[in-house]
Amino acid sequence: MGAAALGAATMGMSGVARAGNAYAYGLLISETLKTVKKRGKLLVGIGNIYQYYPTGYPPYFYKDANGQWIGFEPDLGRCIATAVMGSKDSVEIVGSQLWDTRFTDLANGMFDVLFAQATWTLARDLNFNDDFGPVYEVTPVTFWVRNANPASWSTLRWAAPSGTTGADYAYTLGGGVAPMLLNATDAAYAYMEGGVDAFITDEVDTLAFLEIMGGSTEAQNYQTYKTDPLAIVVRENDSKWHEIVNWVGYALIQAAAWGWTQGNIESIKNNPAMLNDSQKRFLGLSGEVSFMTSLGLNQDWAYQVIKQNGNYLELRAKWGLSTTGPNTPEGLGGVLFTPVW
Repeated sequence: MGAAALGAATMGMSGVARAGNAYAYGLLISETLKTVKKRGKLLVGIGNIYQYYPTGYPPYFYKDANGQWIGFEPDLGRCIATAVMGSKDSVEIVGSQLWDTRFTDLANGMFDVLFAQATWTLARDLNFNDDFGPVYEVTPVTFWVRNANPASWSTLRWAAPSGTTGADYAYTLGGGVAPMLLNATDAAYAYMEGGVDAFITDEVDTLAFLEIMGGSTEAQNYQTYKTDPLAIVVRENDSKWHEIVNWVGYALIQAAAWGWTQGNIESIKNNPAMLNDSQKRFLGLSGEVSFMTSLGLNQDWAYQVIKQNGNYLELRAKWGLSTTGPNTPEGLGGVLFTPVW
């Protein structure tokens, strides 16, 4: 090949590469993102309140004295609103119609993102038109067994909340016998009144169960079966939106791992000489404008998320949730991770 031909070929390849980069850096815009921006607010789905408690599930989601949704999960939704809209207040919190319908409600467009104690399972990932991730909490699954030892569990009458992974676990613990499926409150009462011998649920329902049982000795007699990963959920077939939601979740965890807080992140941003490339990229200081804005967001979206809301551990502390143990970044002894920025 002659020099002229080689040069032309090289320029052509370079042009293709530039076109490819341009495509990767923002021409593919999320349809959900466009809808949210046109609407002017993010619709955040949470669990169903009427099936359990009329006021919600403190501290995860509940209504304050003014009827406003507050709690750990609404605040996570506000973090996404901050990244997308620039303000944590550009959000509307929407309750699921029923606990069993939270995934189909999302798939049908009732909200843009779902925070509803959703355990990430293969069946849910494949059977609903939704995508999962990242994990924002690992939660214990607990159970009560009355007057029995493990050898006799398969002979017991089990109850579990419908629409939850607890139903699968009760089936396994019960030796392949289908459990009685009720909402959490009715299952708790069934156990208290002797209608069933055993009851299994996750930590949020455990807190409700303890309240229903009034702190009795029987209420405290529960065991941990395993832990479940609770994940953010979005609709399928919008990969850019999935990326946005993923990286907002990762930003909260990464800021906590670095020790960046709502109170110190501005001063950190104002001293870029002390930062590595990943940290500069997080703060929108790297100069890689096309790289960060390829999500369709502002260059400093991650900075704004922490500045307006705080990091992951700050949000947990705000609502009285544990800031030690598994629900901390892996560098701090927990199991929550973030990809490299």
